[in-house]
Amino acid sequence: MFDFIFSHFLFVMFAGFLVIPALVIVVFFTSRRRWQKRPTAPGLVISSEVVATQRSDKDYGSKPEPCYMARIRYRYTVAGKEYESDTRTNAEIGPDSGIIRAGVDFPREIYAQRVADRYPQGARIVVHYNPEKPSESVLDV
Repeated sequence: MFDFIFSHFLFVMFAGFLVIPALVIVVFFTSRRRWQKRPTAPGLVISSEVVATQRSDKDYGSKPEPCYMARIRYRYTVAGKEYESDTRTNAEIGPDSGIIRAGVDFPREIYAQRVADRYPQGARIVVHYNPEKPSESVLDV
């Protein structure tokens, strides 16, 4: 009896390690595909900078670690109305299209600088926006 329970327990644990990451991947690519199909508008980069912050996981008692984020601020116009945003990727967008302002951070400054260099101030860009709520937008999809 114990062998039967133990083998099922191992099966459930193994399946969990496969199913949960698979679900995360499916949600990410579904969100990405949805943003790729959204309408686009021409935009202009207002500012581009690397911001140093600290990240720590207080639940696990980890020490604060430095991290870096590329903050890209841009302006775009939809139906004659001008919008501004700093949401760069759909990784910053929640599954219900609610904007998460946490951003995407990097452990090394050079990675964030590479992103900022792709969007220099004054650059013309393509912005993907939500037609139901044009204030929601992303650059990288």
